[in-house]
Amino acid sequence: MERILYFDHLPDDLKQIVLEKVQPGVTLTFWSDLSERQRELELRQTDYFILTAFKIDEKIIRLAEKLKFIQKVGIGVDNIDLVAAASRSVPVSNTPGGNSISVSEATILFILALYRRLIEMNQATKEGKWYSWNFRSSSYEIYGKTYGLIGMGNIGYETAKRSKAFGTNIVYYDKRRLSFEKEKEIHAQYVSLDQLLQVSDIISVHVPLLPETRV
Repeated sequence: MERILYFDHLPDDLKQIVLEKVQPGVTLTFWSDLSERQRELELRQTDYFILTAFKIDEKIIRLAEKLKFIQKVGIGVDNIDLVAAASRSVPVSNTPGGNSISVSEATILFILALYRRLIEMNQATKEGKWYSWNFRSSSYEIYGKTYGLIGMGNIGYETAKRSKAFGTNIVYYDKRRLSFEKEKEIHAQYVSLDQLLQVSDIISVHVPLLPETRV
């Protein structure tokens, strides 16, 4: 019997959907359902970890004596002690591209909300006030703006595609330049980081959290 330990809390309806996908010969246990004592016992028996935001530190990995694999549901693995996993020869995997569309949509949502002062106008409307003219001089279109993307992986690329539909001019910086064909598809111009910071009206950052990407 293979044992999987799922670390992040899930609502009951979503938990039920996940449990229905479990194959015969596999036991899936949710961390949030266990007491402190049960957690330690389960760690010592489990074969696989699944997690999203939960922090997996050296102690957890050390207690998991039978651990074979760690699966991150998401991109960044900064919440996993990779050194501890490597010392045990435990592979760590993520899901590249799995959230690129949802994150890119959220990015455009935040930009529009900021430029159109959506949160402030929504709050004013709830209070029975109509401030559309008050915000007119400080509420902007993103059409024609220069949009600089730092990082052009899956998320950056999907964000650029959606931004282009709003008529933005796209510049980007990445350690690796896109192919000519991909740049042409989104009408993006490759520039240095300094130049991007100088010319952009809007900037979003889409890079993994690594020592070299910290400020």
